[in-house]
This record gives sequence, C-alpha cells and structure tokens, in this order.
Amino acid sequence: MTTFPSVDNGGPSWSRDGQWIYFYSDREHGRFQIWKTRLSGGPPIQVTKNGGVFGIESADRRFFYFAKFEAAGIWRIPLSGVDDETRVLDQPGGDTEWCNWALADNGIYFLSSGPGFKDSIQLFDFTSRHIVPIFTLARRRSLGLAISSDEKSILFSQEKLSESHVVLVKNFR
Repeated sequence: MTTFPSVDNGGPSWSRDGQWIYFYSDREHGRFQIWKTRLSGGPPIQVTKNGGVFGIESADRRFFYFAKFEAAGIWRIPLSGVDDETRVLDQPGGDTEWCNWALADNGIYFLSSGPGFKDSIQLFDFTSRHIVPIFTLARRRSLGLAISSDEKSILFSQEKLSESHVVLVKNFR
C-alpha cells in the first residue's frame, strides 16, 4: 500500500467498500490533508483541499466527514468529486481533539468538555440538527471515540490516574 515516505502519515480509516484506506499526510507544505490509497496499489489520491486529519465515509457513501487539525469542528464533502466543503458541527476542537468523534447513520457522536471536568458524550442529530446528551463520564476523558457497527455500543477512554514527576538536574553545564 502506498503512502508518502519521510512525512507524517496516520489516522487511517477504511472506505465502506473495503477497497480504500483514507489517511492524513502533511506532505503538502506541512499542512495535514486527507488522502486515500487503493489496497490493490496505485498512487494516493488527495481528498481534502483545505485541511483534514481524520475522516469517515457516510454509510450511504455520498459524503466524507472529517476533522481538521487547525480548526474545530466536523466538516463534510460530497464523494461525487464536487469540491463543496461544509462545516457540519463546530465541535470537537482541532489540534489533539481530531479523534474524539464517531460517525453514525443518524448523526455524529462526540466527546465534549464540560465545566468542572464533567466531560460527556453527545450526539449531533442529523434530522433535528440538535445536540443530544448521551452519557456523562465518571472521569476526565482521554483521546478517542468509536461506535460499533450496529450502533449499540460506544467505546471511549478516560483517565484513571495522571502522574507527574519533578526532576532536578544538577551540574548541567
């Protein structure tokens, strides 16, 4: 399978037909874009033009939903080849938050930060265009969120213990 050597590639996801893998790469001027590569071989094809770091095809294979590293939110483009990028949701945040969401048939599940470390899982419902609370986490959230293919289970991680150490370095000159 072809990606780009000597650059940052990652965030893989399968196409719905199982023939492609989407991934991010910073090969274009150091800005993350999403590419796809065919499992049977051939050069990667650029999918996003204005940034992208992780994405998933919709179940009907009409749209590609994705997050950006440099901007908060979830975006979508038609898979028909039309370059018509639309922001669907203004959460989760960019940077390290790009993996804190999952696409379902009825909407987008995402991890949300709340006041006093009351993090939660919420659903942006495609039909009503409203955000619906799903679950409040017992501990502070970590990175990542996934939903099972039957959409009956959600997988996420949360912190149990956070450690830090104070280190003294003597005679460092």
